[in-house]
Amino acid sequence: MCTSRTIALSTDVPADPPDLSRPHFVGIGGMAMSGLALICAAQGARVTGSDSDPDAARLAELTTAGCQVSAGHDDPPPADATCVVWSTAISDGNPELAAARAAGIQVIHRAQAMQALAEDRTFLAVSGTHGKSTVTGMITTILAELGEDPTYAIGAALAGDGSSARLGCGPVLVAEADESDRSFLWLHPQIAVITNVTDDHPENYYGIKDHILTHCRFVDGIARDGTLVVNVEDPGAGTVADLVRSTRPDLRVVTVGTAPGDDWRITATRTSGMSTVTVVTAPDGRQLTVSVSVPGRHMAHNAVAAVAAAVAAGTPTRKAVQAISGFAGVRGRLTQRGHQNGVRVIDSFAHHPLEIRADITAARDIARTGGQVIVVYQPRGYNRTRQYAVPMAAELAAADLVLLLDICAPAWEPMPGSGVSSQLIADDGTGEVVSPQDAVSRVASAARPGDIVLVMGSGPVAGQVCAALADPQPARF
Repeated sequence: MCTSRTIALSTDVPADPPDLSRPHFVGIGGMAMSGLALICAAQGARVTGSDSDPDAARLAELTTAGCQVSAGHDDPPPADATCVVWSTAISDGNPELAAARAAGIQVIHRAQAMQALAEDRTFLAVSGTHGKSTVTGMITTILAELGEDPTYAIGAALAGDGSSARLGCGPVLVAEADESDRSFLWLHPQIAVITNVTDDHPENYYGIKDHILTHCRFVDGIARDGTLVVNVEDPGAGTVADLVRSTRPDLRVVTVGTAPGDDWRITATRTSGMSTVTVVTAPDGRQLTVSVSVPGRHMAHNAVAAVAAAVAAGTPTRKAVQAISGFAGVRGRLTQRGHQNGVRVIDSFAHHPLEIRADITAARDIARTGGQVIVVYQPRGYNRTRQYAVPMAAELAAADLVLLLDICAPAWEPMPGSGVSSQLIADDGTGEVVSPQDAVSRVASAARPGDIVLVMGSGPVAGQVCAALADPQPARF
């Protein structure tokens, strides 16, 4: 069942690039929206915005940058706003959007704002169902380490300095291309990366074929004579590469995989604690070793794709390989939050069966011999949980102990009828539904030296539990 929130690309499409001199952001406290607002402010724009529940640290950052943020969505945007920016997280009935349209103020999606910011830059966009934030962060790190000073917009915070966006002086803009609502179809990069294409976002897509065809449309939007870097080890992404070779013969398609014919051929991968080392044969035949301080075998393809994209943007190969070693991870993507008495607490954004599998596998590699993998998981979205409860339960079964929190639903997703809850996963044989307080006490009682505590999910409660477990006082491992 697909209760679509897919945006209508024919709606609110500006005839000319939007005027970002006085933008107003509805939902400015969101990670992606705040990043765009900060870039606009750094360019000298007068930025205003609203949010019903902004993150305190993000609000402080916006205020420090000169953005004017109001609470709630009842007041109309400033009368002299040049445009109003929204995201799919904003409900269709938002009064600010209605007021803007009534006043004749241009209303644009955040993807359109991103494309406008990219107009005078080399635009490098990272898409795919999973791994976008990590690969965007890796490319950003490579360029920054080499003094290229990129502009970047990541859908998560870099573990190093905590930033998610920055206006740079260099020629390259690196950003995520969000496929979840199909808004990436508004983007026209010179270089694009596709990490993988799998069945996800059941509220907006009708299965894997729909995802593949939509990614093909995204590739069709790449600038003429542009470059596509694609992880062909993933079947869905490989199918996209095969299809677009005939429809876009002008594109340079750069493949990452393990087959002899792949441009960047991965020949060996080794994980050690919180790091991953990958041996790869570059297109010129050189054998290189790519090292990143993030765990998980799936990170091998992410890291090599990032290096390939940086090289496509003009970075010398060996320098790109050396620079990626400075990548410290992206917060929430297998990020260590605490390490006490031999127990590691790791924050995981995973909320899809394939992500759950990858992160539990990585946690198993990190745990000491005989150590447990303990999972606290908060599912995201009613449609997603209903659709994927069975495969979620199957993947979670690889952990030694699974504690389930209540579903975190996006603000726009209506409450379903009875029966859609985290209990669906438990009913399929894995886990027990508990309160956040019980999750903390149960983990504190069960964890022992050598164990990994993996807190999964993108909801605020998962984040609060992770913070509590990472604090030595309440956990007392």
